[in-house]
Amino acid sequence: MAKGVAILVGTRKGAYVFRATGARKRWKVEGPYFGAEPVYHVAFDPRDGSSLYAAVNSAFGGPRIEVSRDLGRTWKTAQNPAFDEPALTFKRTWHIEAGHASQPKVVWAGTEPAGLFRSDDRGMTWTHVPSLRAHATEHEWSPGAGGEGLHSIALEPTDPKRISIGISVAGVYDSADGGRTWTIANRGTRTVMPVPKEVQHHRCVHHLVAHPTVPGVRAQQNHVGTYWGANGGWREISAGLPSDFGFAMALHPGDAETAFRARAGSRGLADAGRGKELEAPRRRTSARRPARGPA
Repeated sequence: MAKGVAILVGTRKGAYVFRATGARKRWKVEGPYFGAEPVYHVAFDPRDGSSLYAAVNSAFGGPRIEVSRDLGRTWKTAQNPAFDEPALTFKRTWHIEAGHASQPKVVWAGTEPAGLFRSDDRGMTWTHVPSLRAHATEHEWSPGAGGEGLHSIALEPTDPKRISIGISVAGVYDSADGGRTWTIANRGTRTVMPVPKEVQHHRCVHHLVAHPTVPGVRAQQNHVGTYWGANGGWREISAGLPSDFGFAMALHPGDAETAFRARAGSRGLADAGRGKELEAPRRRTSARRPARGPA
């Protein structure tokens, strides 16, 4: 049994850390950090076991990235990401992802406007990865209801050069060379609005995840559909779910065949624990029949 567990929560009014022993019977709440400022994402770095990264997006003080080296007890403000193009202004950080285990100082960040940034000093300074916005389809990317954000970064656990990102509205893009070049990876997903069949980049992905230890396993929640990664494309597994729309999604760290999805508008973990908000887990081997969850 684990010695301790923590849940990292970003809200419109700061960030919180919920801590418990491995038994998870009692929880201690720490926060709010960053006052009443919106926090879009809080990420844990499993490589050192002590670093946290927070995407703070203040309406008054502007966006910034905060870094903790002691699991949230103290924080230090990082240098903000900056685009190479003068016409682009860093507006928000949507996602922060600890790098591959073989690259202990690398951290990735996704921003609005949709951009990918890399840090080589554990999140303190950031360098724009211009190749993504240099893709031939970039001029046709468009903002979703929340803006044009790069909100998901998924890394292949056995190959540090393989990176996948999710942009609303553009879709999933893959790189096999550490971010130097990118290919569209939306085959098998539906579109919100009718587009010509040959247009493969107009996809409204809401969340993209990759399994932390098993290569080739990934899933996504889209504006229209829930999908497993399959044969370089996507296979829809929305059948049987109350809705094909949602945002939050996770892969079971101990079972690469199982994914979880929360309903849009979920009220929190208490209801989820009673099965009212958390969807039945989906098995990768079955597109229609969900596996039985815990009793």
